[in-house]
Amino acid sequence: MSSAVVEIPGAVADQLARRAFESGVSTSELATEAITSFLAQDPIEFIGSVSSETLRGRNVDQLLTDTDFGR
Repeated sequence: MSSAVVEIPGAVADQLARRAFESGVSTSELATEAITSFLAQDPIEFIGSVSSETLRGRNVDQLLTDTDFGR
């Protein structure tokens, strides 16, 4: 197992500690579960779930290029 230091706001740390206590796990275990769940999500999955004449999953790369996204 590896170790990482992550700075989070106090309110988030408090909520993490409270949820971990309520679940009977350590804050490290709960944080690992949350991060693992987040990383498993497809970041552009929502594209297929919206209706748009302009934005489609198959043309998103071209649309981003055409609009100079990120430049």
